[in-house]
Amino acid sequence: MARNPNFELRNRIIEKYRTQADFAPEVGMREDRLSRVINGRDKPKPEQAQRIAEKLGCRVEEIFS
Repeated sequence: MARNPNFELRNRIIEKYRTQADFAPEVGMREDRLSRVINGRDKPKPEQAQRIAEKLGCRVEEIFS
């Protein structure tokens, strides 16, 4: 089974917001797009990646491979 490329991102969202549905509006994304980012099928724009990291209290490099 392949490991999720953004495993750390998923874990931090769950720890802080419980669900990606709760987190998506916090970063101004639709839930389906956030899901694609989490699963490595899409990449956030640099400003989106920064906003995600800020909301999760970490650096971009910590959550995106």
